[in-house]
Amino acid sequence: KLQFLYLIGEGSGALPSGAIMSGNPGLLPDAPLTKAQVKTKRRMLKMAEAGDVKGLRQLAMYSEQGFLCTDARKKIWPLLAGINVSSPHGVPPVPKDADVCYQHPESRQMDLDLDRSLSILCIRNEEVRAEYRHAAKRMLMAALTEYGSTGTATDTTRWYYQGLNDIACLLLIVLGETVGTAVLDKLLNWHLSPWMEGGADRMKEVLSLVHPLLKFADPELGAHLDDTLVAEGFGSDYALPWVITWMLHNYSEQMDVCCRLVDFCLATPPVMMVYLCAAAALSRKPDVMEVEEATIHYALMSRLSKDPPLFAWISTAVSLYHRYPPTRLVKDVYPKGAPRVLDPAVSPLHVWPADPVSQLDDLLQACEDRHRRRRNAARYSWELCALAGVVFSTLAYAALQHLQARALPP
Repeated sequence: KLQFLYLIGEGSGALPSGAIMSGNPGLLPDAPLTKAQVKTKRRMLKMAEAGDVKGLRQLAMYSEQGFLCTDARKKIWPLLAGINVSSPHGVPPVPKDADVCYQHPESRQMDLDLDRSLSILCIRNEEVRAEYRHAAKRMLMAALTEYGSTGTATDTTRWYYQGLNDIACLLLIVLGETVGTAVLDKLLNWHLSPWMEGGADRMKEVLSLVHPLLKFADPELGAHLDDTLVAEGFGSDYALPWVITWMLHNYSEQMDVCCRLVDFCLATPPVMMVYLCAAAALSRKPDVMEVEEATIHYALMSRLSKDPPLFAWISTAVSLYHRYPPTRLVKDVYPKGAPRVLDPAVSPLHVWPADPVSQLDDLLQACEDRHRRRRNAARYSWELCALAGVVFSTLAYAALQHLQARALPP
């Protein structure tokens, strides 16, 4: 497995000029691509240049390796977040001294969290680590305080939570500080917006969808969890770090897993993370069904596998979304009216920031129709082959009978 390893010697010099601002691929060494993957990468880059957001979303949901490499992600991630990198006004400037001109109430906690995140990256050189920590801090400050084009902080202050640092560090390393800040700002208005209001109420409301979804998908597992986790008051709290960090906190040492998770999360509406959590929880069924203790259940459910079947989770999540759409799920959980954070009419959890015409339901239906046509074509081909075999056998038998009849004496 490729991991977040960037081993810089103690005596190494500073980073290359512009590495932090534009992204440093050396921090994310990609595996060599096969010939087929090289062709796929070229096709993805052409789709990105053409602005084919719908096609890129299909790739993120239905291809095993997502966007393959850092070079492709540098172009595709901003596009999926609704940012036109080529436009001079698409990426706002990043304040150079955001952490000096405005002190966020959680500034000290940011420092501690960023130190932890960057230490996982195994950056040995203290100067290099300090540069990345300072850049990540500027990103968080600029996004949380909603800096405008003038570089001055507005009055609105967003809430910082532990785990946002994991997302910010990955965006910094893949996209660089400038584009990474713009993407992070979009995410705080979209995917991560429920956590920006502060407090645990919004988190609990979103997590309240996980367990009912499990009961729909697997009634046996749902009933078992009802008797243990739910009865003891744990609920779906085990999925909290999965939802608020896109599981990056759980797989912070595995670059390929983290990048693939971001591929999927950026390509789907925010509520899809609930379905991905349910898919991951379903994979724990064999272990959970063997025990009855709620505390052991909580430990088992909160501990994800080190080598996750990520594409299987993604496929299961997309299937669950199609079978149990958010509107049905929210209505079943809140029959008297959904809280604002889950209301499909107003919640950002259900909308797209870019290309709003292309909704996931239409995309999934188109993919299902295409797959159905392929299955029908394969079935019809098999039936035609079987029919041709029967006809050929009948004709051969008739010819053989005719030859035998002519060979017999009168």
